[in-house]
Amino acid sequence: MIFQTGYIHPDEFFQSSEVAAADVFDLCTQKPWEFTSLPTRSCLALYMLSGVVFKLLRWAHLLLNVPLSSAWLLYLPRAALVLESFTLDAAVFRASAALHLPTWLLLVLASSWPGFVLQLRTFSNALEALFLAVTLLIVTPLDRRSPVSTQARLLSTPRLAGAGSVAAAGAFVRFTFVLYVAPMLTYAVLQGTSHLRGREWMRAAARQAGVLGGALLGTCLALVLLDSAYFAQPPSSPTFGLPWRLQVTPWNSLRYNADPANLARHGLHPRWVHAMVNLPMLFGPLAVAAWISALKGLWQAAQCTGRWLLSTERGDAPSYPPELSTGASHQEGGVGIHTPPTGPPARECLPPSSGSEALRWALWGSVVLPLAGLSLAPHQEPRFLLPMMVPLCVLRGEALRARPLQDSMGGPLPCHRHDNTNNGSASRLVNSEGRARAAHAKSRRHAVISTGVAGSPFASQHATWSDLVKNDLRGFVCDVA
Repeated sequence: MIFQTGYIHPDEFFQSSEVAAADVFDLCTQKPWEFTSLPTRSCLALYMLSGVVFKLLRWAHLLLNVPLSSAWLLYLPRAALVLESFTLDAAVFRASAALHLPTWLLLVLASSWPGFVLQLRTFSNALEALFLAVTLLIVTPLDRRSPVSTQARLLSTPRLAGAGSVAAAGAFVRFTFVLYVAPMLTYAVLQGTSHLRGREWMRAAARQAGVLGGALLGTCLALVLLDSAYFAQPPSSPTFGLPWRLQVTPWNSLRYNADPANLARHGLHPRWVHAMVNLPMLFGPLAVAAWISALKGLWQAAQCTGRWLLSTERGDAPSYPPELSTGASHQEGGVGIHTPPTGPPARECLPPSSGSEALRWALWGSVVLPLAGLSLAPHQEPRFLLPMMVPLCVLRGEALRARPLQDSMGGPLPCHRHDNTNNGSASRLVNSEGRARAAHAKSRRHAVISTGVAGSPFASQHATWSDLVKNDLRGFVCDVA
């Protein structure tokens, strides 16, 4: 992908490499309107995509006599994006570890064509996906051995400040990043506060929000000054005593895109294009399967939250259905026998304030909220949805674990869930086709299925994406019935 000479969209050069080359090498180029009449692009994105590597190339030319060529200008920014793309792998690994999902979810990301094509080009959307991955790395618990629990610790001050600074930087890259990062920031503020009550809860949440908000505002102010100095357009009268006009590039971009007449110059689309065309185009059957899982999750959450609220109002210990508690199950004569629960309930019926559910809802929020927000605009390009790649990989991987497929022997593929009990960690088989087949499933050969995001499956010959979607849809219908 680094050495391909073609391009996907002119913006990958006109909005990054060409402008950066003009700044660094004093070349005469035609800068686009985003950098002249109405500054809507921050110099932060410009230099992160191309400017820094061009500076290094110039120093290498001056100090080491490295010859300059157009090939260097084309390949170096792409090589830098290849190195930065490993941040997305780290984010998927961290989130899957925190949710106790298998680490082979990295294969889901590795088989993604948007990751190979769009993420390695000098688009601001690639930086948007990178900043979202960094935010997920910051707010996700570090220890793989301990699950995200209701008694999770408060996020440390450096990590809160880091999350706020990254969010501000991402917003200056693209103002739509606010939609992607808002659920993550909410999760960061509320992390570790679920066991607190009353004023103690308000005090902890306010402290965390203050630290995060202070870092966010401070970074925004620094970037406003940086952009204002970069564009350096002296007004007739100084602004706040500064020698140049203040330029808030996210606000300028928002104002421009809020005008339908401006968007008409770039092409208008129906409001449903993102949801019905662009999302499946980028992520293939993963998009369909993810929405089925979302509907199932909403139905289960409504049921379990209702039970939890009823039991809380009565003052009793929360009651959960036997199949969702942490009691052990075994088979005798084809009949499932359940032993009384000895520990906390399984994750399906944890209250929504628990740490694992909060992280899961934050990931879903980073998909649903930007999809809804971006669908309101009449100009819809597929690359605008690129940052959804990381949360969708984690969430779809969870559905792969939670719903059995068919292994290469033609039998059900059991999925293991480890729940903490008073007697230790117990592994239970979760089979949507009924626990009567669980004992038979144990004796069959287990297969690990990993399927590509864009329909490039690393799977057995009997497990296909159609099987996956059918299993999820059948499970959802059974749950509703």
